[in-house]
Amino acid sequence: MWLVTSGVLACSGEVAAPTSLPLGPNPPVPPIPPVPKVPILVIDDFDRASLGAAWSIQPNTGAVVSLGNGDLGTGSGNLLIASYIGAVFPGDQFSEAEFSAAYDNSALKGVQVFVRRQDGPGVTPWRYGFYYNGPTQKWTIKYDGGPTAGTDFMREIAGAPPAPGDVIRIEARGTLLRGLLNGVEVARVTDARLTSGLAGVAINPWRAAPRTVARWTGGSL
Repeated sequence: MWLVTSGVLACSGEVAAPTSLPLGPNPPVPPIPPVPKVPILVIDDFDRASLGAAWSIQPNTGAVVSLGNGDLGTGSGNLLIASYIGAVFPGDQFSEAEFSAAYDNSALKGVQVFVRRQDGPGVTPWRYGFYYNGPTQKWTIKYDGGPTAGTDFMREIAGAPPAPGDVIRIEARGTLLRGLLNGVEVARVTDARLTSGLAGVAINPWRAAPRTVARWTGGSL
């Protein structure tokens, strides 16, 4: 009869000495690859009867959402601030808006795309916004949303106003903020006051047509 003793095959009646194989150096452990970032992209063309639960409207402005012909605007005389809450964006994020065909570029321009807007009870809704300032005729990146005394026109660049079909965009990557018009950078600045928050769009009815934004896009960078 054959027995297995310490991993060595031996004949019955004999005791085989345990043996061991020589040990070499441990093989290198391959590094663990980083978890890839899952991109987030939201596109909203507002082609429906109501804005829906994916959007949050700043309540103390008294703004009334106006949807018509697939465009977003405000049907009241109050500032509309709409934040997208249907997904959680990381701190590196962007927000962009396409002006509708009905946009009247002879009026004072009051459409702002924003990122990292603060939210929650007792929180002042600071945000980084990018827009065309009609009175100054400058493209502006602004620390905006709280008391007027605390706002900060961080970068202002003289330029022509937007036109129907134009796309404005703001990007926040780390401390770098970029404002773009039709994919071309218009202004940039660095700021570290806000590191995360909500993205969305603001419409000032005194400075824009009632329905001004044909499509909004936002997500991660």
